[in-house]
Amino acid sequence: MALLATVLGIGLVLFVHELGHFLAARLAGVRVEVFSLGFGPRLFGVRRGDTEYRLSLLPLGGYVMMAGEGGTGDGPPRPGELESVSRPWRFLIYSGGILMNFLFAFVLVPVLFALGVPFAKPELGVVEPGGPAWRADLRAGDLVERVGERDVHGFRHLAMAVVLSSADEPLPLVVRRDGARLGVTVTPERDPATGLATLGVTPAMRPTPVPDGPAAAAGLSPDDEVLEIDGVPVAGDTLGAQVVLEDLLLDPRPFTVLARTPDGEVRSLQVRPEPPREPLAPQLGVQELRNRVLEVRGPLAAGLRTGDVVLAADGVPVHSLADLYLAALRRGSVPELRVRRDGAELVVPARDDLEPSEVPHGLHMDADPDALRVAVRPGSPAARAGLRDGDVVLRVEQTPVRDFDELRWAILAAVGDGAGAPELTLAVTDAPGGRVRLVRARPEPPPYADPGLGFRVVEWTVRSANPLAAVRLGLREAWQTMVEVGLTVRRMFGGEIAPSNLGGIITIGQVTHGFAEQGWIPLFFFLCLVSINLGVLNLLPIPALDGGHLLLLLVEAVRRRPVSPGFRAAFHLVGFVLVVGLILFVTTQDLRRLFGG
Repeated sequence: MALLATVLGIGLVLFVHELGHFLAARLAGVRVEVFSLGFGPRLFGVRRGDTEYRLSLLPLGGYVMMAGEGGTGDGPPRPGELESVSRPWRFLIYSGGILMNFLFAFVLVPVLFALGVPFAKPELGVVEPGGPAWRADLRAGDLVERVGERDVHGFRHLAMAVVLSSADEPLPLVVRRDGARLGVTVTPERDPATGLATLGVTPAMRPTPVPDGPAAAAGLSPDDEVLEIDGVPVAGDTLGAQVVLEDLLLDPRPFTVLARTPDGEVRSLQVRPEPPREPLAPQLGVQELRNRVLEVRGPLAAGLRTGDVVLAADGVPVHSLADLYLAALRRGSVPELRVRRDGAELVVPARDDLEPSEVPHGLHMDADPDALRVAVRPGSPAARAGLRDGDVVLRVEQTPVRDFDELRWAILAAVGDGAGAPELTLAVTDAPGGRVRLVRARPEPPPYADPGLGFRVVEWTVRSANPLAAVRLGLREAWQTMVEVGLTVRRMFGGEIAPSNLGGIITIGQVTHGFAEQGWIPLFFFLCLVSINLGVLNLLPIPALDGGHLLLLLVEAVRRRPVSPGFRAAFHLVGFVLVVGLILFVTTQDLRRLFGG
């Protein structure tokens, strides 16, 4: 049903656009010869009156073919042909699809808000330590109510406002924290990979059972609220749930889930992780050691300093901030820490007066910037070969490695397809410039087991029972979306947004399918967004698109005479080539994202 709804939904938006051209042409008295959904070879069609209604092979748009649209070339236009009507009528015909796209959204969105539109709740889930939001003192659990001058209903509004903001320029937010409204100013940073501004935050997410997975088999429902995992409280704590599940993945064992059902019953469920259904790629069993303190603030600064290396928390080795946060969650407060400072080891006492959340809020930890230090999983091939936590890896076989990505790719290249993984020789040392030793280890599939828990974004429903308020809310949403699309296009042409962020019919289909799985209201809300996108893009003065036709009409109005048939043909030929090139480009981007290229 979701797949069928996806096809029908995309077809509906295209139909609405072409219907606008069709109705405008008929209103102007122009004969329509073909009304087609899709381009290319005709699949089937029916004729009603002067018009053939057809479905064509390529679902990348559609067209309305009007009598005399290409010019007759054998005298003045005849009645019922496109060129026989006045310039204002032709302007209406070419803009009819755009107007209908906007009308579709501006009429439907208020209706959807009256019914209730689900949004990803604009609540912060994970605030990346060291990121812009972290530096602005934003916290996990903050509910964003306003960005700049705009009210925020969903996380997408925050994300779009950030993407369309200027990096390195302050962005004012209003957030609600513990019942109080706070004004916060945050300065987005540019992500070099995407070229987009970012705050370094994710939406709030909650653990949910994977269909047919171990947690679902234990009786956990998607509607249940997970309160504890393996004895660790994680209610409303996205990062906490993530670090607990990562620990269970690396050290598979039966565990308990404490969950509250929708009717308020609290249940304790026993979950037994299952081994993967397909064999995992062989690994050495190392990860990047990220336990060096880059920044510390707040109460934690009383015991830790920038440059400290955190070795253990309550006696458990610390390889990353996740390990330290997990130790804090298990203790219920900030644990005792063993750290290395200026070559000496010391103990930082526990802080039982501090909540575990002070760890990710007050600490930014990362890898040693001067060496590739690794953490070793107990019992792994690397551990059996003699690697120790903190060792510096210099080479894999004869391939030098300078960071963890290079190490990972060097191992993958040496292992090949994973069948009969060879023994590898690694050059390691316990300190940069120290004595180099050679170790030999044979990669093998890790003993991971799937706990059967994933994550889904926390949602809420925005609804207005007052019809006038629903109309006002819907019109504002539709208008803001139109402004966002226009800004996105402008910044893309200005080089501020990388073209690699473009998506084509495959991406649109995937996203539409995701909304279709959520229900009819989310699907139609997304189709309204697509309709607005289509309308704005068709306004662009690109030859062969509606905007190109409108541009020629404006040129004719200024010149007070039509452009020559030869120029018109060349103009639209160039546009056809550009559009085909754009389709090929975005389809290539779609395929790269689809197959991870």
